[in-house]
Amino acid sequence: MKFETTSIRRDDKGRNLHEKTDIDLAYLNDGYNSQRSSGSSNLSTSSSGDSGRRPSTECSEVFKFRPASRNIGRHLSCFGRSSSASDILGDSQSSTLNLLKFQLLFLFSLSVLWSLGLTAYLSLLDPFTPRMNGLQRLTPGLAIRPQPVDPMSSLIKFRHGGSGDWQVLNSRFKEFTKAYGFGTRLGSSEVCNWNTTLTKDFRCHVGPRKWMALDTDIPCTGAEKYGMYHGQPCIIVKMNNVYGWEPVPYYNITEIQELTAMPKRLKGYIKGYWNKHCKGKGAAIEERCPQMRMVWLSCEGETAADEENMGPVHYVPWHGFPGYHYPYLNQQHYLSPVVFIQFRHITPGVLIQVRCKAWARNIEHEERNPRKGGVHFEIQMD
Repeated sequence: MKFETTSIRRDDKGRNLHEKTDIDLAYLNDGYNSQRSSGSSNLSTSSSGDSGRRPSTECSEVFKFRPASRNIGRHLSCFGRSSSASDILGDSQSSTLNLLKFQLLFLFSLSVLWSLGLTAYLSLLDPFTPRMNGLQRLTPGLAIRPQPVDPMSSLIKFRHGGSGDWQVLNSRFKEFTKAYGFGTRLGSSEVCNWNTTLTKDFRCHVGPRKWMALDTDIPCTGAEKYGMYHGQPCIIVKMNNVYGWEPVPYYNITEIQELTAMPKRLKGYIKGYWNKHCKGKGAAIEERCPQMRMVWLSCEGETAADEENMGPVHYVPWHGFPGYHYPYLNQQHYLSPVVFIQFRHITPGVLIQVRCKAWARNIEHEERNPRKGGVHFEIQMD
């Protein structure tokens, strides 16, 4: 049986030419059957020798789309000889498996190299000493506790009395002072004196027993709600830890009296302190008195109105921070010394701006930056 097909092509001048072709189906069937039988025998022979062989180059060329009618028989022959889709499309499963194996091997090798590099890098670091140099030249600032309820504000605001809202601040007081309790800090500590020099192996003991002031009925203790219940609030002031920093104290009382920036109230206190511990004990002691190894602390109102509304400030247990607690060398379980400041005659309902400063020879201050060598906060008691 024959049938006629017509194809259209263009000549060199762009004109359409119609060509007719007669196709004999009997001839195609005979060629297809003979090639299929020969292909099956070849397939069985090749499968016994090499089952994973890829399809022949001849069939790969045939599978390319060619619209010419003379290729129909070869197409049918190759499809007849192909035993599976992998022979026609290629061994895609094995290729995917090989790619997956390569990816896994690459990631494993990369992880091993990264781990070895990180281990070598960490082995060169001291777990207690920072790599940066020049930290001793930094000026430490101060910090207050408890922190304000609003983390974006420096205002400590509460209402005192039985119907007050001071409970949140009181809980923060307890949370901070919990580390200073007896038996709550691991490791050993030593009772230091004015001649103690700290090393990386030990820290000085900070005893909470000295926190109780004996000149008032409302000390800064948890039993008295840190003065907030009775309208005499307390604030904790501490120095920020700077690795390797050690204060250079003012040993000369004459030098202290000549400091124009230091508050007169603090100068008067230091003068009485020097007369009590240093005066009349020899020229060497008067020139370099061990008890003068202090970082002094002063807290004042920003304006005259603030000074009047806040009243006198009381300091417990010291009027500063003893110098034997420094330098901070990242000692294990290190505790910073703290100072409680108490406002015993604060005016209710008035916002008061307070600025505290630490005083030593190597502590700098800036008028426009209260955080350098100090701290600024506001307090309002309703």
